[in-house]
This record gives sequence, C-alpha cells and structure tokens, in this order.
Amino acid sequence: MKYLPTSFNHRKSVTQTHGKNVATLAAFWVVDLIFFDPTVSGGALPRLVWPLLGAATFVPLFWRHKYPLFVYAASIGITTLLQVGAVGYRPMVAVWVGLYTIASVKNWRTTAVAVSATFVPGAFFVADEILQTNEDEIVTAVIATVVGLAVVEVFVVLAGWLKRSYRHRLRDLLGRQAHEQRQAVAEERSRIARELHDIVAHSVSLMSLQAAGAARVLRSDPERSQRSLEQVSEIGESAISELHRMLEFLDASEESVDVEVLTDNVMDRLDGLLDGFRSAGLQVDLLVDGTPADLDISIGNTVYRVVQEALTNALKHGSRNGRPVAVGLRWTESELTIQVRNDLGDGKSRKPGTGRGLNGLIERVHTLGGSFDAEIDSGQFVVTAVVPVRAAATLPTIDLTDDDQDSEPSSVV
Repeated sequence: MKYLPTSFNHRKSVTQTHGKNVATLAAFWVVDLIFFDPTVSGGALPRLVWPLLGAATFVPLFWRHKYPLFVYAASIGITTLLQVGAVGYRPMVAVWVGLYTIASVKNWRTTAVAVSATFVPGAFFVADEILQTNEDEIVTAVIATVVGLAVVEVFVVLAGWLKRSYRHRLRDLLGRQAHEQRQAVAEERSRIARELHDIVAHSVSLMSLQAAGAARVLRSDPERSQRSLEQVSEIGESAISELHRMLEFLDASEESVDVEVLTDNVMDRLDGLLDGFRSAGLQVDLLVDGTPADLDISIGNTVYRVVQEALTNALKHGSRNGRPVAVGLRWTESELTIQVRNDLGDGKSRKPGTGRGLNGLIERVHTLGGSFDAEIDSGQFVVTAVVPVRAAATLPTIDLTDDDQDSEPSSVV
C-alpha cells in the first residue's frame, strides 16, 4: 500500500480549510447584500460598484483567528468608509463576524471595547436609515434600528462566549483524559514492577542460598550438594513458569478470558511455596483456622505474594536458630487473615533487599480493600494482612482509545 507524503497531506488539509473559509465568507457577503438598496441613487460611484467594494470588508477576515484585534480594526475602518461614501448601502456583517471572533478568543474587557467600537459604523448605519425614512416615521425607524443592532450584537457576543466556554471545557476534558492516561500507565508499570519483584527476588534469593549451600558441602557431602543444585534448577523453572503465567494474565483481554471464572486454589500453591522454603533450610509451620475457599485470581495472587514476601524476608533477615516461622491463615465467610511470624536475626542481612517488597504488599492489599501491618512484637517480626474472600465490584476501566481525543476541529466562523 502506497502512502502519500506528509507534506502533500498537509497541503491538502490547508487547501480544504481555505476553501471552507472562502465559501463561508462568500455566504456572509451575500447576507450583507440585504443592507443594499439598488433603488436609491447617490454617492460618488455607480450603484453596483458599492456591493463589490463591500466584499473588501471580508478580505481581512481570512486572518481573523491569527490576528483577531488587527483584523477587527480593519473591518471597522473599511465598513465605516463604505458607509460614508455610499447611500442606501449599510454593510455590517463583516463587523459582526469580527466581533464574534473577538468574543470567542478574548476576555470580557477586550470584548467590551470591541462592542463599543461598533458604535462608529453603527452611527452611520442609523444616519443612512434616517436619510431613507419619512420625517413622521424617523423616531420609530431610529428606535427599531438601534434595538435591532443591539439585539444582533448581543446575540453575536453570546455566541462567541459560548464558543470560548466550549473550547475551555474541551481543553480541560482533554487535559483530564491525558492525566488519566498517564496515571493508568504509571499504575500499570507499578503493578508489573511488583509482579516482577515478587517472582524474581524470591526465586533469586532461594537460588542464591541453595547454590551457596551446595558450594559449602560440595566436597564433604556430594549427594546433598547435588540435591541443592537440582533444587536450584527447579526454582528456576518455577520462576519461568510464574513469569509465563504473569504474562498470560497481563495479555488476557475481556474477549479471551472470562474474569468471573478465574479462581485460585491458593492452598495448593502455598503448599508448594512452603516446600520450596523448607528445602532451602527454613523451618516453616502452617496453621489453618476455618474452611479454605477458592479465591478470585487477584485475591489469591495477593495472599500468595504476602506469604512469599514474608518468608523471603524471614529467610534473608530472620534468625536461623530460633523458632520455626509460623504462617497462620484464619478463614471466615467474609475475609481471610494472613499472619507470618519469624524470630528477629542479628541485624546482618544475608542478602540486600530492593525496598519494594513491603511497599508493594501494602498497595496490593489496599487495592483489594483490605489492611496490612508489619511490626516487631516480642522479638519477632510480624506481618499481618486482611483481605476479603470475595472480590469487590469491578472497577470502571479507563478508555485509552483515541476516538474522543481529537482536537477541536477548526471552525470557519
């Protein structure tokens, strides 16, 4: 498929815009001819010349959006000269178009000054009306003309203000949409970063400890060293599987995945998680109170990550010679309480942390409407999280399509 050059498309767009401007201003000039009376004689030039000269009042309007004040002043001047020289011809439409533009782009003070400037051609408009009216009808004609001019100018100014208000609302709306897009992207990046941290940091910690243990007993106990190396391989494969699982979940769309059927048997996953830590040398006891239930996938992932992060921290920072790490799950009909207790270590971390773990858990739990707490109690580090058993109502999604984000189309008026 062949594409036209960008410069060609730009020239085509400019040509179309100019064509619309010409057609619109020509229509206004036709409307302006309403104020031309061919039956009245007088003036310095032949009668039919004045309407042609009246078209000159619309020429500056081609630049009204770029130079609104200058163009308006030029329209006032040309219109006034035509009204002074002609008899029976009172052009005003170009002035009103310029006034509309001023009202749509400038503040009310500038608009007020622009309205007062219309008094000059307006006075000649009224004077010409007096010359064409019988003496006994002059007062009525003058009142009707002044009121008519005032009504038209009020309508023009209000139309311009409405256009200006619409433009401001549109700009605010686009600004809010852009902000929501940036916020959504930042939240998605944060979510992916949390997932990667939970998978990679946990797996790397276990692999590092298993590899270190294998190196220590390589000569004295080759079989034990081999088992440790096999566990390193198993942990790596598990991490790859979790990464694939995460990517599949992130790529899942509403058309391909039914969210309501995505449930998680978290107990089966936790059994495998605890076995991995036990194989790394961490003593872990699991205490379950209540009847476990299948959880929504988002809740199940959060429960899994809370236990995983707490055990990883216990493995890296906790005491290896104290009591076993206690993992407690208390199930009720409405919520699940997770509590992990481990004895404090000597303050010397075996592996440096990234600082994302606990902060990521706080965000995860709070997103579900739960609570999270981490504290030191009686020589133990205690992590407690409470999450709902059932997912909350689906949050509204943000439409990131470009359908409603087009800039305001350029107006020919």
